[in-house]
Amino acid sequence: MLTRKQIEEKLGQVFSPEQTAALIDILEAIQRAELERATDTRELKQGLTALTTEVRNLAEAQRRTDQRMAELRDGLTQLAEAQRRTAQHVAELAEAQRRTDQRMAELAEAQRRTDQRMAELRDGLTQLAEAQRRTDQHVAELAEAQRRTDESLARLSQVVEVGFRELRQAIGNLSNRFGFDLEEFVAALLPPYLEKHQGITALTLEKRYFDLGGGQVEEVDLAGKGKRAGKPVTVLVECRTTIRGGEAQKLAHKLKAVRATLREEEAVLAIVAMNIHPTAQAVGKTEGVLLIPYSRIHRPGDFD
Repeated sequence: MLTRKQIEEKLGQVFSPEQTAALIDILEAIQRAELERATDTRELKQGLTALTTEVRNLAEAQRRTDQRMAELRDGLTQLAEAQRRTAQHVAELAEAQRRTDQRMAELAEAQRRTDQRMAELRDGLTQLAEAQRRTDQHVAELAEAQRRTDESLARLSQVVEVGFRELRQAIGNLSNRFGFDLEEFVAALLPPYLEKHQGITALTLEKRYFDLGGGQVEEVDLAGKGKRAGKPVTVLVECRTTIRGGEAQKLAHKLKAVRATLREEEAVLAIVAMNIHPTAQAVGKTEGVLLIPYSRIHRPGDFD
């Protein structure tokens, strides 16, 4: 018969200490019952059979418990691995967050610089707007000054036109009064001018007619001979009140045709007019014809 210690060792291999203690108590009770009821062997055998079945059932339950514990250990292992991966992912997220925070700080600094630049631009735009306002004001003042200048020029143009009309009228009055015309005034006033500016002396001017050949005769308002550097020189002059480019071109061709009849003799071609348009001056330079304003010859003090 097994001792209590032996029974504890056997049962301890399968059951927990509490279960083992309970079983031992049961076995002891059975032993006491067997001693008390030695005659009731059949019932004891039945009890032992039931106990054996219960023990088997308990062993099966323990086996299933051990299997469940193994499954739990596997689950815990998987959970630990998942926890490790989660921790790693959290660390990666923390690093990403750190980089994000750093980037946000950089963006905040860039935004600060942008705001500062925008403030500077706003200040610059304000200064530019003020400068533009002053410029607009100055332009308006210049426009007003230009308007006044235009008005002054218009009045001056009227005065000049009136002056020319009065001058032409005065010359006309002189012509009517003394029987002189423009050619006669030029004939009297041009020789001193040419002497000063062209070195021509002993010059007398009068209306003349030149034979161009082929029965063609050309009239020249004023013509005459003088001397320059001891050599004879012929002066051919046309007189006009106003002259423009087209008229100057025609007179230049006329004077050059007359000059061609003078053979090798030196000649000076000139047009004297009260009002000379710039286009006429251009023709004079091209054709080699002097364009002389009447105002330059009728006042000897203005020869210079």
